[in-house]
Amino acid sequence: VGAALMGMWAPGLIGFPIFMRGVWLQRQALRAGYSVRPMIVTLIGYLVLIDGMLNSLGWALDLVANHTLINRVLMVGWGAMFDAGYFWHYNELWMGGAAGPGEKSMVFGMILTVFAMRCAAAIGFLQMKRWGHQWMIITCWMGVLIWCL
Repeated sequence: VGAALMGMWAPGLIGFPIFMRGVWLQRQALRAGYSVRPMIVTLIGYLVLIDGMLNSLGWALDLVANHTLINRVLMVGWGAMFDAGYFWHYNELWMGGAAGPGEKSMVFGMILTVFAMRCAAAIGFLQMKRWGHQWMIITCWMGVLIWCL
């Protein structure tokens, strides 16, 4: 729950204490002698879950809610401050959001496939499932491909 809330920007402030409590409970269980997953698996799984949720939210805002106040504050403010190359010609078309040709269809496809798979892979990874680890690797390589496109 904490990692999911941390992947939603503003509720992240609420999610961080919940996340830290979960880490603390896991450490307490380890000290008590219970069999728990390694802490590095927990941290990697949570980071991937947060990444998948943040990307889903950010790209969904770019796709359908590009003229809203939250998008103007978070996306446009971030773009103006840090990501000037992406911010160039942002929100200039009639549909708003990213202005590159074909980029809207790519954004739509990535929301429905890559980021949903990334969240599912993180959940499977946290449950120590083999498919979670395999899909974690696949979605990491998909992320490399996204950055190359």
